[in-house]
Amino acid sequence: MSLRILNYAWHAGHQYELHKLPHAFTLAVRPGVPAWKFKHRPIQPGVRVAREADLDLTAFHVAILHFDEHVLEPWVGGETQPFLHFNQALTIPRVAICHGTPPIDEAGQVDDARRQAIVDAVGETLVVCNSNGARDQWGFRRTRTIWHGFDPQEYPPTTRGRGALTIGNFHPGRRRYQGYDVYRAAVREAEAAGVHCHLLWSRGDDEFTTVEPRRGEFFPQHLLLKAFPPGKDEPRELHPGWLRRVANPYARARFAAYRRLIRRYAVYFNPTLLSPMPRSRAEGMLSGLAVVTTNHHDEERFLEQEVDGYFSNDPGQLADYLRFLGSNPD
Repeated sequence: MSLRILNYAWHAGHQYELHKLPHAFTLAVRPGVPAWKFKHRPIQPGVRVAREADLDLTAFHVAILHFDEHVLEPWVGGETQPFLHFNQALTIPRVAICHGTPPIDEAGQVDDARRQAIVDAVGETLVVCNSNGARDQWGFRRTRTIWHGFDPQEYPPTTRGRGALTIGNFHPGRRRYQGYDVYRAAVREAEAAGVHCHLLWSRGDDEFTTVEPRRGEFFPQHLLLKAFPPGKDEPRELHPGWLRRVANPYARARFAAYRRLIRRYAVYFNPTLLSPMPRSRAEGMLSGLAVVTTNHHDEERFLEQEVDGYFSNDPGQLADYLRFLGSNPD
């Protein structure tokens, strides 16, 4: 039975895989919020994009609602966060996916008051967490773990080029979550030993060596998207012709360039502290890169130490692993 599933744009990489399921997905668009992040993934064929105001919310079998640790904060333009809005408005069955870990305080500890406020706001809605660690930390009333998956055929094998790649956002508000201090300490030691460490999508950090997918690999599509950008007051995603001729060709070309960039490296280094299941780490694994990672969320379920990866929470030990792999790329 094909289900009619209501959701909204949240995490393009996660939903790109979710929307491969043989069901009828609809992305509900709310005022002032872009329907999709084409920089990260194309929208899957068959996914419908529609204004929330034009939808009969009772016509769906189930809703999949997305949120993270910022769910109680104001949304774009002061709007209520989509999860809170739909969790209260819908009468159909609902499943939530939590994409983060509980809020932390200045000392780096779980802020239990804020955590409990989110748990209370979620109520009896079933919540899927991306790791056992996140599930246990949150303590939602109804919850389970599902580790999100990928299509391995979409990730070409590594060419075993020299160097280690990290994909992360070290914006000041995300540094603890992304493991900025761990990355800085480990990379400084590794680079001093001659290991090339590159950072993708760092949002302006100039203290590290950064890379991006080669724009020439998606240049015609990028130029077309700039000429006809997504709208906000009247999202262009609502127009099938724009989606088919402009946005999705750009997204497919950029995603392909992103995967080609990953495969040029021999090692993927993941320094995150709070991310429950880093997608980029799994993407590196799918391309056959050796993985060096922190060990906070179920890593031992996916990696056998010193067999198909290396994990530690000590920056010096992580640097040692990077140095070893830099000297032994095969």
